[in-house]
Amino acid sequence: MSGARLRVAVLGAGTVGREVVGAMLERADELRPADGAALELVAVAVRDQARAVAAGIPAEDARFVFPNATRTNLVMTTNLRALIHMSGLRLCTMAQWEIRRLFQLIRHEIFQVSPFLGSFLAPKCVPLGYCDEMGNRDEHCPIRPHKDNVLAAWAEKSKAAKAAGRELPVR
Repeated sequence: MSGARLRVAVLGAGTVGREVVGAMLERADELRPADGAALELVAVAVRDQARAVAAGIPAEDARFVFPNATRTNLVMTTNLRALIHMSGLRLCTMAQWEIRRLFQLIRHEIFQVSPFLGSFLAPKCVPLGYCDEMGNRDEHCPIRPHKDNVLAAWAEKSKAAKAAGRELPVR
């Protein structure tokens, strides 16, 4: 078995890994002796990941048992507009914790160079004034209220204003 195929099996272990490893185990007698040890490690990683998920650990965190969840150096080229957009999404409390942490570090580095430009790197709810994430309808995030609640409050105030014989200003 080639190293490239083994890499595919390891990377695919989070989603279709059981099928990949199952197919590899069926062909175990065809594999070279050195591949058997790697195959065994993949099978153990898949088993451990499945146990972690069954224990209630989110799948994106349980994947750390796989060999590809090692320290990674990221080299990125971007412009300010794209960085503002990415930060709006990735600094959100709904983003995965490791991605949010990465963008917190990026924001810190930008602040070191230019506090003015760093001030533009914020969760998207900050410039919007409300949260538009469907997963935050219960408002567990303290940064901004959810859009549905903002619109409901506006409708309530508008109704009260109309009952009092006046209109609320619309910008």
